[in-house]
Amino acid sequence: MTSKVYAHFEGTPDFTWIVDLNKNPLRTVGQIKETFVQIYNQRKKKIEDSRSIESLRQGEDIFFVHVSQPTRAETRAETKVQVEEKSATKATSVSQEKEERGSSQPELSAQEAQKLVALLKESLSEAEEHAKNGKLREAVKIYKRVLTYVPTEMNSLHHLGEIYSFAGRKKEAIQFYRDGAKHHPHMFEFHHSLGKAYHENGQYQEAIQSFEKAIRIAKEKQPNLVPVVQLGMGKSMYKTTTHRSAGASIVQKLFQENENDAEVLLEFAQILADQNRKRDALRVCLKIITLKQDETGRQLLGEIVREEKEGLKWILDEIQPDGKNAVAMVFLASILKNEGAIAEAGELYRIATDADPKNVGFRLSYVHNLEVLNEQKKVFTSTADFCKKNPKLSAGGLTCHHISSLIEGIEDVSNHVHCREVETGELSSEQLDLFALFFTLVKVIYNAGSLEVLPPLLSLLEKAKGNRELHKTTIRNEHAYYLSINDVMKHQKLPIRDDLKPLYVAGDSHSMSSAWQTVNVRGEERILWPLLATGVKCWHLRKESHFYPKYNFHNVLRTAPDGSEVIFLFGEIDCREGLLLAVEKLKYENLREAMDETIDIYLSVLSQLKEKRHLKVYVHPIAPVLNETRETVKAFNERLKGKVQKSQLKYLDFFEEMLTEDGKELKETLQMDGTHLSPLYVPIMEAAINRI
Repeated sequence: MTSKVYAHFEGTPDFTWIVDLNKNPLRTVGQIKETFVQIYNQRKKKIEDSRSIESLRQGEDIFFVHVSQPTRAETRAETKVQVEEKSATKATSVSQEKEERGSSQPELSAQEAQKLVALLKESLSEAEEHAKNGKLREAVKIYKRVLTYVPTEMNSLHHLGEIYSFAGRKKEAIQFYRDGAKHHPHMFEFHHSLGKAYHENGQYQEAIQSFEKAIRIAKEKQPNLVPVVQLGMGKSMYKTTTHRSAGASIVQKLFQENENDAEVLLEFAQILADQNRKRDALRVCLKIITLKQDETGRQLLGEIVREEKEGLKWILDEIQPDGKNAVAMVFLASILKNEGAIAEAGELYRIATDADPKNVGFRLSYVHNLEVLNEQKKVFTSTADFCKKNPKLSAGGLTCHHISSLIEGIEDVSNHVHCREVETGELSSEQLDLFALFFTLVKVIYNAGSLEVLPPLLSLLEKAKGNRELHKTTIRNEHAYYLSINDVMKHQKLPIRDDLKPLYVAGDSHSMSSAWQTVNVRGEERILWPLLATGVKCWHLRKESHFYPKYNFHNVLRTAPDGSEVIFLFGEIDCREGLLLAVEKLKYENLREAMDETIDIYLSVLSQLKEKRHLKVYVHPIAPVLNETRETVKAFNERLKGKVQKSQLKYLDFFEEMLTEDGKELKETLQMDGTHLSPLYVPIMEAAINRI
């Protein structure tokens, strides 16, 4: 039996009646309507509906549609952006229905009203589906269309608040939550969500007031939610000057009542950290991580370990560094790495590899962390040590012994190292990790400039991996670097000229295309020296970020002495996977806004490096290698060029020279693997440098 339904009047003033059918003798929707109308200001308009309440679902909404023409709600105009837009037929039909009726028609017939309600429900369902699939911009369009017809529609107001809150647009979220709380003053969700949005926006007094209203409603209708709201109110009070102590007391009381609530634990840990009880706070963070397998507690844990010299020791005191806890140490190391405690993560990885020296997954994680620290020599020695101690481990027929023999300096590897018959079939997880370790070794050797050893190593790896589609596996990133190096090596002239003055090229994987090539800069022979920072986006470089690619960027840049000339080549990953997604998720109003903020972050960091380290900075245009993102890259480069030219940096203006005459394709001669430029583009870049 249905226990509770909600009856709504969407008008002025609006009204919601919660019907507890277990305590109410009503048996048809028509009876609910009649009672509802009597309660609502003695309105007697009859709605015939003899459906049994048995047909209703728990929590279902019943819409009573007011027949007068509603006023269109004001919504901010949409700005055109370069993202895929699909027509939402069902949603649009709501607006079309309104237009077809004409603004002068005062009432809806019963049939029209039923059609409208059906359209509203279909539109809301479609919007929810878009939101579930991450298509937030499409969801917002539909919710706003619904509000143009029913300005007080509860679901649309609340979901718009949720979406804008998720997008970080707190002021807009507050507006929708505030409208919802105004039109639906007895709805707990609006007041609770409004309180959280106010808190995130730094409006703590307003948050406290909203939480107080939510608590009053929860006590009457949903007492189990009271502690949840009390936590929010405690957090907001703690942020104020006048209520700080009271806020801390609320959190402490909630902690004493439930020591396994991760959200309560996190706020309690923050208070402990603020009181300089960092070790206790760290202990609480570790408990949170065991309770909740998401991001909760990780940021604070990373912050404590980064800032406290004893942070790593405190962790090791809690988790004994032995073989039994090796998996836990690797897990914690991955958390610390992502939160910017790179050196401390490396120590945990090292302890785990020492405890389990045959675990290739542990070793792979360790060497990747060493890459972030730009400890290239240690990457090489650690990989060599692993291969030497595990000679029989193999992947695709290629053993660690083969690799050890090669990198120990045997020149004629064809006389000493023979890959057994190629093994076919699916690779195990361990074998995939072993291939990834070998590919990482190739990357380190290439970026170190020891190119002479690569041809025989690449030959062995090509034979061992065969035709396997490794780009579809968990090691696709390592495999991508390997493929690019294998292609670039076909254009290398050995030995490289290590006697020449370096012209550094700092970039993501695109820096490999020009690596170790020679150029003539104003009459002087120079060698293009790669400074590879794997996977770095311009967005990663923002001040508040502690994600490990940012640390990798700065660690790699230290290789170049003060006063060096450096070409910076970043931004392709932003264009490929960052900008459009951010716009779709409403982080920005449009693509231009997203580009401008990203470029400003990038150029701000480069300007600081120029000033502090006296670097001569060249800004390389984004490579137009992918058909799918070429138009985005064009727009990005146009804005990048304009901003660089207004700064003290130097823009290498040769982007158009890489394209065909119609500007639609990358020149065939500059294509390599579908992802990176061929080294044959270097003369074009060389000419651009000499034009400055």
